[in-house]
Amino acid sequence: MKEQLLPSDSQLEGLMAKVPLVLFAEDDDEDWLLMSEVLEEDCEVNMDIERVSDGDTLLTRMQDTEKPSPNLVMLDLKMPRMDGLEALQEIRKLAGLKGITPVIIMTTSNLETDIVKSYKTGANSYVVKPVDHEKMGEALRTMHKYWVEVAQLPRRL
Repeated sequence: MKEQLLPSDSQLEGLMAKVPLVLFAEDDDEDWLLMSEVLEEDCEVNMDIERVSDGDTLLTRMQDTEKPSPNLVMLDLKMPRMDGLEALQEIRKLAGLKGITPVIIMTTSNLETDIVKSYKTGANSYVVKPVDHEKMGEALRTMHKYWVEVAQLPRRL
């Protein structure tokens, strides 16, 4: 009888996850506080959430084989050490499903050049961060509805 290869513990954890994992790359503590408050209080979200604060840490987290891969990445453009565009470029080079993980740019920039560069680099969506609590709630609820409830995302591996 052939020996059957079993998935690793982290792969099993991801496959058995009942809710998607959304990884936020956000360096601004005030923006993160607003987003996390909205997610916890207003959105009634059905997802696990993690945060990293720069592009280098994002890539390290994406390559961590001990933790399940995120189903979705929310990426700020203006971050220290490695900006969002550089991080997105590197994510798209990753092997397997990690390289096709949906990435939503969520940033304060509404510059056409940033929007075009983001899509050319492989962003799946581009959202200008609302600064108002109510509008942030509306934006996050809309993204949650589409990316978590409507769209079919790859399983975590």
